[in-house]
Amino acid sequence: MRYGLAIAGISLCDIRGKAEVDAPGGRLYAGILRFPEAAMATIDEDLSQIERDVRTLKIEYEQFFGGGRSRPPADTQWRVETLIRRYAERGGDLSSGQRFRYNNLTQTYAKYQEMWRKKLMQKEGAVTQHHFGAAAKAIEAQEIEPDALDLGKRISWWWLGGL
Repeated sequence: MRYGLAIAGISLCDIRGKAEVDAPGGRLYAGILRFPEAAMATIDEDLSQIERDVRTLKIEYEQFFGGGRSRPPADTQWRVETLIRRYAERGGDLSSGQRFRYNNLTQTYAKYQEMWRKKLMQKEGAVTQHHFGAAAKAIEAQEIEPDALDLGKRISWWWLGGL
């Protein structure tokens, strides 16, 4: 139940139109009234909402990196972070199954967030991609090969007296 303050027929609470005040004869009446609780989402509903929002956020970021959106989806990201923060502070209220699901969702979100951060930095040009192992050797060979051929042509041209 929610409580509010009523003075002479005027309700001073955050639920509009829910107060009934008995103020006989226009006298000043100050008292605490009880109001029915607004319907709040359960923990399982909030966890399902986080799961849906993470999926939506993944799709929106794919659209952003693919060129379909001009800006990153900040509103959806804010909604996910707000719900995650809400339950980070209320860890004791969760059952073990809910805590497992919450931790799973936060790890998934953190993994995606790190991936999106790297892609965003790469898109903005702040980071160049590094290659390692056999792929790096193949890429370096392709980059060196044209330079070596060009140098060989210049040497033979000079040797033949062209320079």
